[in-house]
Formats: sequence, structure tokens, C-alpha cells
Amino acid sequence: MFLPLKDNLPKASFPMMTFVLIALNIAVYLMASSTPMAATNAAILYGVIPYELMHSGVQCVPVENMTAMACGTTAEIQAIYPGIDLPPTWLTVGTSMFLHGGLAHLIGNMLFLFVFGGALENALGRLSFLLFYVVGGTAAVLGQTLWDTGSPIPMVGASGAIAAVLAAYLVLFPSAKVWSLFIIFPVHIRAVWVLGTWLVMQILLAWESAGAGQSGGVAVWAHLGGFAAGAALTYVLVNRDEIAGFRRSARVAGGLFVDQIDPPHGSAQSPEVAAVPAGQRYVAPHPAQQSQPVQPQQFVRAPMPARDPFAPPQQASQQATG
Repeated sequence: MFLPLKDNLPKASFPMMTFVLIALNIAVYLMASSTPMAATNAAILYGVIPYELMHSGVQCVPVENMTAMACGTTAEIQAIYPGIDLPPTWLTVGTSMFLHGGLAHLIGNMLFLFVFGGALENALGRLSFLLFYVVGGTAAVLGQTLWDTGSPIPMVGASGAIAAVLAAYLVLFPSAKVWSLFIIFPVHIRAVWVLGTWLVMQILLAWESAGAGQSGGVAVWAHLGGFAAGAALTYVLVNRDEIAGFRRSARVAGGLFVDQIDPPHGSAQSPEVAAVPAGQRYVAPHPAQQSQPVQPQQFVRAPMPARDPFAPPQQASQQATG
């Protein structure tokens, strides 16, 4: 598996919301993990328990010195722990996204959010990115809950919400390059390979868990649920032309090829696309302005103009031709 370190996409603005989410996750982890007992209590009280979500009015608490869980009505729970104050079940859907099962769990999630969250925040905008993150995390909770409806095991972590971010990045920027560690070797590889490998691993883990009938451990169905929701939400929030523009920007940044003047919608002709080194560009006459198809020899070399990599396609075209 590839461990991402940094992508090559320039950021049009500072990804403030991404860093706010990272800071919140770290702060909650530090507060909830002051002692091992505090960490366990936080996971039980504020983690998502699928059995609770699927049974209205039922809540779960630890028994037998934290070695088992007991689920029952509020009256039954009060008999075990008189005066205990349990948060409403619906609230745990949100609080579970900011809890983690250990330092390695936290670092891994925050690294993925740091690498892939900034570009998506620039693409969607801060508030839309935050909404996307929360909806993706909620879908992840539902995915795991529907798979294992009877589980009394608390589920914690931002993995599901971050899986939604990975899906959106894969849709918008598949050609972006990412510095990653493969075992111990640094590699500069396209995002489609990094994220595609991650997705295949999740599918294999889900297949294995389904065959073994296991519950607990890695909430792989939360990862898949968040990923599916993130891909679907991307096509809802970003229109077709914008998606094409983001993909074009990623290709330019990745050095695959540079784009050319966009033909008008409905045009039967399109200019030739030339594979050229990054930083150079071939410009052809617009097909709507000529009677003959564009021939390869008509391309002329011109310097690459400065442009906003996150500009919509029409704006990018105007910058290129102005």
C-alpha cells in the first residue's frame, strides 16, 4: 500500500477548513486519551454502536470491568449504573468522527486528510467541503451499521469521512501526482494508483470479513460506504464542465499534456491535442473559425501562460487565449 505524503496540485487559497478539522481531531484525541480508562469511556459513550442505532430507545454500557457490553432500555441501564448520563444515540453519529482508537489510527487518518483535503476544499469551497465531510462520515456510519446491525462494539474514527474525500479527489484529480512511500521507498505516482490501491485493499478486506463473518476490528464497510457517498456527492455538487476543468488542471500539473482552446458545445470538430512537455503548449486556430479541419502541422509553439488551476473551464480558456 502507498502512504501518501504530499500532492503536486497548487492551492488557490489556504485550505483553512482542512486544518481546522485536523486540529479538532487532534484536540479531541488528546482530551479523550488522558488515561486508558478515559479513552475507553469516550469510545463507549460517544462512539457509534450499530445495535443502538437499529433499536430505538436502547443503549449500551460496559459491564464486567469493561470486558463486555450490555444493552437495554434506559431504565435497565440506570439499574446497572444509577445516575449515569448517556448522550442521545443520534449525537454519537457526529461525535464518533472525531474519536480515534489510538495514536497510529489518528496519524494515519490525519495524513490522508492533509494530503487530499486541501485540493478538494479549494474545489468545493470551505462550507461545502465541511458539509461534504460530515455527510460522507454519516454515510460511512450507515454503511457499517447496515452491514453489522447487531454489533454492540463502538465504532470511532474519521476514516469514513476521509474515504469520501478520497473518492472526490479520485473523481476530480485522478492525474495529479502524489509523493508517497511504497514500503520504505519514496515514489512520485499518480493519484489514481494511490487511491485505486487503497480502494482495492478495502474491497479485499470487506470480502475477507464477509467470508469470515467477523465483526469489530477495522470498520471496512464504513470506508466503502463513505467512499461511495463521496463519489456520488461529487457528481451532485460539481457539474460536468467543472469536473472536466479540474481533471484538465490535474493533467497539466502532472505533466501529461496541456489543454487547448475549448470548442463550443455542440461543435462537430475539435482541435488536435498534442502531447508536449509540461510548461509548453501548442495552439491551433479554433475549428469554428476555419473551413478546413486542423492539421497537425498548423500547431505553433507558444509559451504557457499563467493561469488559475482551479478556474472553471470557460475562464481558463479565456486566460489561455487572452
